[in-house]
Amino acid sequence: MPPPIASSRAIPGPGLPGQPATACAMWGFEEYLPYPLRRLEVAHAGIKLIIGWHAAYGVRLPAGTLQPYQSLVVGLGGGPVVTEHRGAQSCVEVALAPWLGFQLFHGSPDVLSCSVVALADVWGSAATQLSEQLHHAPDWPARFALVQQCLQGMLARSRHTVQAPVRQAWEMLSAQRGNLPVSALCRAVGWSERHLALQSCHQLGDTPKRLARRLRFGAAHQALEGVTGPAGQTDLADLAARCGFADQSHLSREFRHFAGCSPAAYQRAGFADVPGKPASLVETAESRG
Repeated sequence: MPPPIASSRAIPGPGLPGQPATACAMWGFEEYLPYPLRRLEVAHAGIKLIIGWHAAYGVRLPAGTLQPYQSLVVGLGGGPVVTEHRGAQSCVEVALAPWLGFQLFHGSPDVLSCSVVALADVWGSAATQLSEQLHHAPDWPARFALVQQCLQGMLARSRHTVQAPVRQAWEMLSAQRGNLPVSALCRAVGWSERHLALQSCHQLGDTPKRLARRLRFGAAHQALEGVTGPAGQTDLADLAARCGFADQSHLSREFRHFAGCSPAAYQRAGFADVPGKPASLVETAESRG
């Protein structure tokens, strides 16, 4: 039974041994509420694994129906989504650089470029087994160790590795938060723009140009994350300039594309007693559209 008061916490986890810190980040999430909760989850410049072991999540793409998922992969093919749980959730979330996702998912560009796909559809019974192990693990260090072990095993068995120029292009683009011309990437790796775009789509899930959009949005979103209410409102024109957008209107267009609402609405919204942003942000925008 959930406790009578709201309880929500995020537990930072380790990365993957032998991999750069920027390639993999891990968090544990645990939430017990006396009511259902529906959140807005914005687009991400990478691949996310959500490995749950409590009741299934409801996930709804814009203008779509609610679908249940125990564990899922969120790729580069979609924008904002609405998630829902009935008062309790427990999961490990793993954020991966696209090049590491290419290795982890055995070179499948379909997984990298998906919107949302059930992890069991990608890993089969291994996904179910991992959820069961996490459910019975005694604490968060043990859960993180299980996820590490699973990911390392998958990587060790993979026969797919991103080509060095593709990984170099991603790392350069990521380091500059998307603010690097594609022509500069091409000069650095010695490839034509067309060839780099084709190989990036196949091995990272999208073209450098579209990945740069996501990275710029990610920088703006990170700056607004946690900002709620009238106090401490961010100057959006200044934010646009700092994150590499042409102007505030450009920032607003991109924010609507990747978050489903305006940056002004996003920073004003929030829950009273738990983190995150309410699903009503994107649902209100959809109803008006």
